[in-house]
Amino acid sequence: MNSESRSSVAAWKRCNLCSDISFKSAQDFRLHLRQNHCKKEGGSYVCCYGKHNICSSLPLEGVNDQDYEFHVVKHHVLTFTVDDDHSQEEKFVQNLRQKYAHIFTANESNNQPNVVEDKCQWTIYNSSQNLPAVLNDPRRLKREHDLFTKTWSDSFVDSAALPPTYLPDINYKHFELYLKHIRKGVRRNAKKTLKGQLEKSHQVALYAEKSSTADIEEIPKIFLQSDFDLENSSTFNTVLPWSQLWNNAPSEGSNKKNSVKLLQEKMSHYLDIAEVHIAKQISMRSEAFFHAMTSHDALMDQLTDVIKCVCELRERIHVIEEVLVTGPMKIMRLKRRQKNMHEIYKKLSLISTVHQTQPTIQKLLKDSDFVGALDMIYTTQDVLAQELSGVQSFRHLGSQLAEMEKVIGKMMVTDFVRYITADLNRPHTEHLVMEEERLIAIVFGMLRQNHYRFVQTFKEECFTTIDATVKQTVIEVVSQADEFDMESNTGNLAEQLRSLNFQKWIETLQLIMKNLHFLLQRIQALYQVMDDALDVAAGYISNVATDDNFQRCRTLHFMESEIMISEQDYLKIKPNLKDVLCSVCDYAHDCCSKVLSGKAKDGALDKLNMPEFFLLTKCIEEFQQQSEAISGKQSTGLRLSLQSQVSRFVMRFHEERKTKLTLIVENEQWKQAEVPIEFQELVNDIISSGCITSIKKIKEESHNKPPQAYLIVNEENFAVCGTALMLLKMVIEYCHCAEELPMLAPDLTSRIVELLKAFNSRTCQLVLGAGALKLVGLKTITTKHLALTSRCLQLIVYFIPYIKHHFQSKIPVKQQKLDKQFDQVTRTYTEHIREISHKLESIISDMFEAQLRKWEVKAPVPSPSFTSISKQLSTFYEFVHNILSTEELNNIFARVNSTFISRLRDHLARLQVNNDGGPKHGLVTQELTFYIQNLKKLQVPCDFNMNDLWQFR
Repeated sequence: MNSESRSSVAAWKRCNLCSDISFKSAQDFRLHLRQNHCKKEGGSYVCCYGKHNICSSLPLEGVNDQDYEFHVVKHHVLTFTVDDDHSQEEKFVQNLRQKYAHIFTANESNNQPNVVEDKCQWTIYNSSQNLPAVLNDPRRLKREHDLFTKTWSDSFVDSAALPPTYLPDINYKHFELYLKHIRKGVRRNAKKTLKGQLEKSHQVALYAEKSSTADIEEIPKIFLQSDFDLENSSTFNTVLPWSQLWNNAPSEGSNKKNSVKLLQEKMSHYLDIAEVHIAKQISMRSEAFFHAMTSHDALMDQLTDVIKCVCELRERIHVIEEVLVTGPMKIMRLKRRQKNMHEIYKKLSLISTVHQTQPTIQKLLKDSDFVGALDMIYTTQDVLAQELSGVQSFRHLGSQLAEMEKVIGKMMVTDFVRYITADLNRPHTEHLVMEEERLIAIVFGMLRQNHYRFVQTFKEECFTTIDATVKQTVIEVVSQADEFDMESNTGNLAEQLRSLNFQKWIETLQLIMKNLHFLLQRIQALYQVMDDALDVAAGYISNVATDDNFQRCRTLHFMESEIMISEQDYLKIKPNLKDVLCSVCDYAHDCCSKVLSGKAKDGALDKLNMPEFFLLTKCIEEFQQQSEAISGKQSTGLRLSLQSQVSRFVMRFHEERKTKLTLIVENEQWKQAEVPIEFQELVNDIISSGCITSIKKIKEESHNKPPQAYLIVNEENFAVCGTALMLLKMVIEYCHCAEELPMLAPDLTSRIVELLKAFNSRTCQLVLGAGALKLVGLKTITTKHLALTSRCLQLIVYFIPYIKHHFQSKIPVKQQKLDKQFDQVTRTYTEHIREISHKLESIISDMFEAQLRKWEVKAPVPSPSFTSISKQLSTFYEFVHNILSTEELNNIFARVNSTFISRLRDHLARLQVNNDGGPKHGLVTQELTFYIQNLKKLQVPCDFNMNDLWQFR
């Protein structure tokens, strides 16, 4: 029996005690048991994985580490089903250890023999022989090899040391000559060494004798300190303790004298010890003293030789100085004089050049080379301050150059204003910028002089030109107007412009915007030139575009020799220059806004119709897009003025349609109206395209066709009144307005919801509330009126999703609140339709009750009551079957039939008629048969179960 025949089930996927933890491998589960369900007591491990933290398969006293790991693998990590045959149990356990050893040996270091490789734990008792037995084996001649060759093969033996072949054999004869040569010196040195050793031993003996009697350790340490001073009271009392001597000594005078004498002897003893040690140190260093004296004599001899050598060296140096130094030094002085002469010549040449500065500057200014003139001034000033400092002939030149610099600055400002004015006010041509080189030269000059006011000057000139352009355009239009009398009208220009009709006024506004657009393009071109010049002046030559204007780029690249402004100034001027372009666009919009506001002052814009207002908004939107393309920023002045007009237009647009709808509803006769063909084509186009289409477009494409009785919507006939068609037309107008003016979409959404609610509310008041009886003069509200009203409401409900989708496409997602609004309208309309349906059912139900109350179960059959019921049902069907849809009509008749059964059951109980097969029961059956046959003729649901009528007693 082996381990392969046993079945195993993995139990390591989850912990029975920690149910919320799962494991990916058996190794993770083993580590979890060791860390969370194991206790270590001394060197033993106790498994706690079990009920009440007690493992039933491990002894409570614990086991060692290896047995614990095996226990975890065997009893917890894997579950084995072991057969009853226990004879092979030990072999099975051994196979288990060998098969799953990697689980409990991974990631752990163990210095003991490996259980898998060695099959079992090796101990000293498993050895076949010990070390003494190996070393003392008498059967081996070379016992030292047995211990190693037994394990590491016979190749592990000591190799014999081979004598070197390149060294000769040296014997005693080779040293005989050397020993004879040094023998005398060796003997002499041996005698000196022996004599020195004897003297040293004598001194040592003498020192030992004295040290036996005098030891330096006996001297108190206070005498050996570096700060020893008897003037200090504490030191004096320590060395001579008089107070102790006098206090401890008895009162007799003899004893006091003995104590003092004893102290004196003690001090003498300390002195002797110190003298002995001093003498010892002197005797030990006597040889060094005599050596120093001998060295002093030798040193004096060497010093005499050195003095002699120094004297000879000095004599030779004097000879060298006369021969080699004096002549070359003279040559060097002459060379230095030549250099000074050359410097003086250069200085005189520089003076001559500086003297020609003013004529050169005048010539540069004549050619409009402001940068060159300024560079000449700055260079000359630097030369005067550094190289020609102190030259009296140029003492006034610095102030003259400073004045010339101021004059050049004023000239550049004047030329800049003159250039900008001339360029902006010249006629419209193909070239947006004239004489670019001149503008670049002026801008570079002002940047070189750190004159940054030109940005504000450029801005002011642009504003002035915009005002002049608007005024000139208005004057030209007003003067050319045929219906306008310049002599009779003495008002200002705004009043003259306001007196024009809308068509002439909108043409004027378009012409103003056209001229302003061209002016803005010219300003943008000037801005681009100045911006490129600024980039080049700051060293950002890579920012300059090379494809727009080759001549300008070539001029800019030619003038990129040096950086004229600092990084800080560049970062300050760059946004200011960009702000000029944005401000100019804003100012242009403000001017147009004034024109718009002037026209709207007398309410002329409030009277515009939809096409005229669309034309105005389109014109403004185009100008808005053009200016935004130029400045990169959206201007708000004109848009705000338009927004106010738009709000008024929407309010007027909504009030007109709301008033019109109210008048139409209140004058509606609630009769079925004929549907013009354009409405049918409009509905067809909406259904096919899925979006709302303007009525105007459909009218242009429609043909002269006769009107039709029904409005066909998705193959379904809708019989509607004229009010519903007018409401549908109004809804299309709202959608068309949102299409043309997307900015109005949020406002129009609430307006159209209000319009739909108003139609539903007023319809409910007039039809269900019977308000039309007094308002229109109807005699009564018939079922046909109710059915027609319901069908009109259903038509509007059908198109509400299309309206909602149309406005969703025009309103941003963040502003959309359409779902809630249109869902509420849909619920209101659906509830109204449901109330009308209930009203129709209640009319028939009241008729049933009135006829059944008069009904008597007797001949003839059919009775008058059932005849009247069938007749009125046929009349009701004739009124509404051409109006309501088939599905709705069937639902109404199904509910009516259920109501009839309920009412008939109550009256049968009142008349005490039972299903007993009697005469009355037969009469009732005949009446019901007549009722069912009439329903079948009408082709409406007639499911009727007679058993439901009888109540069993």
